[in-house]
Amino acid sequence: MSAKGSRWCCAADLYVKQQQQQQQQQQQQQRPTLLQPQQHVEGVAVSRPTPLLWTLSPPCQPYTTTANSKQADAQDARAGSLAHLLQLMPQLQQLPSHILLENVPAFHASHSHQQLQAVLQQLGYHAVDVVLCPSQLGVPHLRRRHYTLAKLRHWQRAHPQHQQPPAHQQNHSSSSSSSSSSSTDAFSEATAAQLQQLAHGQPAALVTAAAGQPRALRSYLQLDWSQASQPLRCCDAALQQQVARYALPLPRVGRYFKVLDLVAPGSSRHSNCFTKGYGRSILGTGSYLLEDAAAQLLARQDSRGRWHLERDPYCSSSSSSSLFGAARQAAESSQPCASAEQHSMLQQHAGDVTLDPEQQPPAGQGSSQVAEADVPPLLRVRCFTPREVASLQGFPASFSFPEAISDRQAYALLGNSVSVDAVSFLVRLLLEDVIGGA
Repeated sequence: MSAKGSRWCCAADLYVKQQQQQQQQQQQQQRPTLLQPQQHVEGVAVSRPTPLLWTLSPPCQPYTTTANSKQADAQDARAGSLAHLLQLMPQLQQLPSHILLENVPAFHASHSHQQLQAVLQQLGYHAVDVVLCPSQLGVPHLRRRHYTLAKLRHWQRAHPQHQQPPAHQQNHSSSSSSSSSSSTDAFSEATAAQLQQLAHGQPAALVTAAAGQPRALRSYLQLDWSQASQPLRCCDAALQQQVARYALPLPRVGRYFKVLDLVAPGSSRHSNCFTKGYGRSILGTGSYLLEDAAAQLLARQDSRGRWHLERDPYCSSSSSSSLFGAARQAAESSQPCASAEQHSMLQQHAGDVTLDPEQQPPAGQGSSQVAEADVPPLLRVRCFTPREVASLQGFPASFSFPEAISDRQAYALLGNSVSVDAVSFLVRLLLEDVIGGA
């Protein structure tokens, strides 16, 4: 967009850590910003100049349908920022000519969405609702989201300053033409067709063309433990630090193995959506990684390409469903259970393992877990790193977090963020009259 002469004007956010992140980006790229707490969305002044394009991502918690969500819709206090902005819009001296709003799919059926549509129609916008997932763009990541694209009916590119009629003129014209205009008649015929397909949940031809060949999950990874077949105690200090930072503790895997959302970089088509609770919670917060060699030995794959553990893989049982039970059977078998390289690795490390004394259960109460130092990184379940999550969500390689931001805070920021790939695709459709089409 910068090549087309566009200018980023400001950002407003309610979350302090997000403000710190935006301040770093602003310092690196010399972008103006509005980040002081007293200047968040609920403090927008009526006379403040507005940019050509507004991109909005209101809090999704009022509309999420996940477990334990209240689904309070507009009654949730976190819906107040959007409601306040909608109240202010009719008073603005200059309206944005284009608007893009992102939220979870359930937003479409919410009272907040009804309020949004009513205000947009009142102010003379053409608006269309679509659903798009980055997987439709060839990205191996699922983050299906609702998007509202809106464009003022009277906005024209012909004016060098992209000016628009005063709000009262727009209101008059919109009231006389809204009944006869479709939601996409402000767009070119080709773009309108694409938006209509997306609005009905169909994979648009333009999306398919933009996607090309799906990219492999492995190409988005920062860490590669596929060759780390030595026990952790034999690994160098740098790798031990990676394992300590990103591998799930063995007892946690043993407790939650039935609900772990596991993907393997070479055999899974995509990762699942990451939420702000990733790394802290297990259920419904995003995918965790298991190297392909371990996945083939320990888990079963479903039709969607995800892997499922049926037992605690790190118990000391001699069962073949145990990690070291499988290793012992592979070492004793004349037929390799996986590739020759994996078979050789398992033979090498199928000897006696040390039981973790802190994980020893009372007599007669099941199996104990092996010591963490005996498990090779290759066979560990790990989190995606913040950098890997950022890459899957389309953030460029130049993007970084301030040093003061912890991994947990970075996951929260990314979980509350957007798919850059999906948003940039839709912005190009929305601004076709500004940048010359998609």
